[in-house]
Amino acid sequence: MSDLFEADRNLEARLDKAYYRVWRWEVADAVKPTQQDRILAEFLRAAGTTVCGAKFLEMHIPRYAARILELRNDGFDIQAGPCQHGMNVVDYELL
Repeated sequence: MSDLFEADRNLEARLDKAYYRVWRWEVADAVKPTQQDRILAEFLRAAGTTVCGAKFLEMHIPRYAARILELRNDGFDIQAGPCQHGMNVVDYELL
């Protein structure tokens, strides 16, 4: 049980770090965050709602599906569903 709790704390810490890197880049023009950081920050901004794949394309992350797969492999629970806007992309949600 403690291993699961520790894994959850590690994921939360990674989310916090990713969001901070993106915020710092936007505000202070610091070191550019990774694409994974930018995707995680967008999920946090969405606050429990879905994020359309087109949003990641607007963010200039053309291989967003690969980055989301890497995040899933790292332990994040990211669900996919049909786009609510009728576009030929997928909506994602961080649970």
